[in-house]
Amino acid sequence: MKQARTCWGQLAGLLAACAPWCGWAQQDMPPVSSWRETAFGRVVAERLVVGTRFFVFRMAESDRASFVGTINHLGAVQDIMPTRVYADWFFHPNWGMELAWDRMRARTKTTPHGYSDGDFLFGGPLIGAVVRGRSGRPARPYAVAGLAFFSSDFEPQGWWEFDYGNPEEWHKRGDPQFTASGQVQELVTDDHSPGVSLAAGCEVRLTENISLDACLRYIRFETEVMHPIYINGRLVQDKGPYTVPLSTYGLGIGLRHLF
Repeated sequence: MKQARTCWGQLAGLLAACAPWCGWAQQDMPPVSSWRETAFGRVVAERLVVGTRFFVFRMAESDRASFVGTINHLGAVQDIMPTRVYADWFFHPNWGMELAWDRMRARTKTTPHGYSDGDFLFGGPLIGAVVRGRSGRPARPYAVAGLAFFSSDFEPQGWWEFDYGNPEEWHKRGDPQFTASGQVQELVTDDHSPGVSLAAGCEVRLTENISLDACLRYIRFETEVMHPIYINGRLVQDKGPYTVPLSTYGLGIGLRHLF
């Protein structure tokens, strides 16, 4: 017991001896620098903005006597997940460049029964110049103009691709992924040039670095489509080319972070 009291007394004495030094160390230790004072911070502060949005969109041209063959309607398939990421870099407080990404889907319908032959998928990077209003206000408008480097593809319905006549017949047979008649058909897209993208929006500051973002956007984009038909693996017809407009109007809402 006497030995334990001696050990505790020695520990207390050691702490008492170190206390002045610890106080001096805390008092004289330099403060932790703000990240904006680092080399990275000095480069990106007030210049870099990153954000993500979800878009609700509609096709600029949804109905036509014929887009391709019996396809006469293109309908927007909505995806409201906030996965449309983008980044802005400002060379000046009021202007800079924007790099964004988007992906959309348009569902076909045909005459006379209203079946869908499949979906057009299109998307890719968008690059544009961005200008924005002066800072210091809760709401700050902006505009973006640039190019949409989109690519497109056609995702066919199995009943159409493998020539089963209608979806009911295909489902009745168990959705087979092969042809019974020997005929297979597809739509092949060819994207010759980028689209044009125009947007206008407004950011509303929620905190020092976080803003709510809302914008309206128009993208003009089209693709050329060929319609090859094969019988027993041999090309018997290659219809086209058809020019299919995949232009869209969209409303985007999301959050952005200013570094």
